[in-house]
Amino acid sequence: MSYAQTITTTIRNEFDNKYGFKTRMTVTKMKKEQRLVKYLERSTPITTKVEDEVKSPDTVYDICAVDAIKDDTGSWSYNDQTSVGQTTDKILTDDILDNSRKVLKWLRDNDYLDDSSKGKVKVFSDDNIVEIQFKNTGKPFLSIYIQ
Repeated sequence: MSYAQTITTTIRNEFDNKYGFKTRMTVTKMKKEQRLVKYLERSTPITTKVEDEVKSPDTVYDICAVDAIKDDTGSWSYNDQTSVGQTTDKILTDDILDNSRKVLKWLRDNDYLDDSSKGKVKVFSDDNIVEIQFKNTGKPFLSIYIQ
């Protein structure tokens, strides 16, 4: 018997005398279970169930240039609308439309806005429309209709 085996046996015997053989086997079993759980956590991909309503890929988003006139009450009403494009982009979903920064980034990436608009525009969203407005006046100049 080697020196390492002798020490291991001595440690096991001391543990058994102090806590009992059954305890050592329980600890060993628990360690094996912990190793199995760690292995399964590493090897199993984690999937989450998404319960939020996601727009279908065939949802049409109509993008319009808007000419608005200010009323006597101070609110803006549309004078004229010109369609500048329609998209069924899968990236343009509810989570992007709810985040104004992502909306502006998408519009800049798809050449509806240029980089000079940074800091000068804001996003206003309603049920089926997302408006891009000038920050200083609140005048809408671009709208996205969700159909």
